[in-house]
Amino acid sequence: EAEVDLGSAYLHIGNIRRAQRLLETGVERMTTSGNIEFAVRGMKKLGVFYAATMRRRKADEVLSHAYQLALKHGLADQRNQIAAYCRRFMLEGPSRQ
Repeated sequence: EAEVDLGSAYLHIGNIRRAQRLLETGVERMTTSGNIEFAVRGMKKLGVFYAATMRRRKADEVLSHAYQLALKHGLADQRNQIAAYCRRFMLEGPSRQ
């Protein structure tokens, strides 16, 4: 989780390369760890990164996957936040489900 948080911090200060590396590897580790809630949170941050760096298709894919996991595992707060991000960045996101 620390990797993803650090990646988000690097995004906010404009270090895009380092942010991407940390976010992607952090999400990969979270996903394989089995902790769904942390994985969904990480995917949400990775999706925001992709949207902020104009990679809308990747943002939509990651956020849609995170939304589906949140829906499946009853993570209503995460699901609502993901839907809000999709609206903010004008992505299809969960609306196509």
